[in-house]
Amino acid sequence: MKRLSILTLTMIALSSFAATTVLAQNAHFQSCSSNVGSSGNLSVSFRISGLGGGASDTITASTTATSTWGCLNGGQQCPNASNKFTSTDQLTGTLTVTAGHNGSASGTISLSPKQPANFCPHGQKMVLISVTYSDVSLTNSATADTCATNGGAASFFPQCP
Repeated sequence: MKRLSILTLTMIALSSFAATTVLAQNAHFQSCSSNVGSSGNLSVSFRISGLGGGASDTITASTTATSTWGCLNGGQQCPNASNKFTSTDQLTGTLTVTAGHNGSASGTISLSPKQPANFCPHGQKMVLISVTYSDVSLTNSATADTCATNGGAASFFPQCP
């Protein structure tokens, strides 16, 4: 009888451990958000849970960025000229996060618009006039779980036509 009790308790302990392991492999996004900073970079923040204590996952952020660049003269004005450059680019960035003892992790991935080669005449500097980020999504490479945000937009030189 004593042998049966020890065997039963051992089986219960092992099944409890197995159930915990299965739950720890259910990594999913709890939240995600994005905003455009003063330099035009997009910061995509997230919180993920269900990783299991000490587990790591790689998160990928992707977006479509439409940016307009122009030339700024010494008087901080944009000449009314056709030397503007607009491009639409696919941007991605990754971050590997490691969960704390509670099985969750958070992070921020920063994405920047692609800067073209300088096309401004001597004495003028190239500046980012505006940027719009759309179709922003995060993907967990281990589980294929996704989270989407609205992206964002910003204008930096309203005096530029």
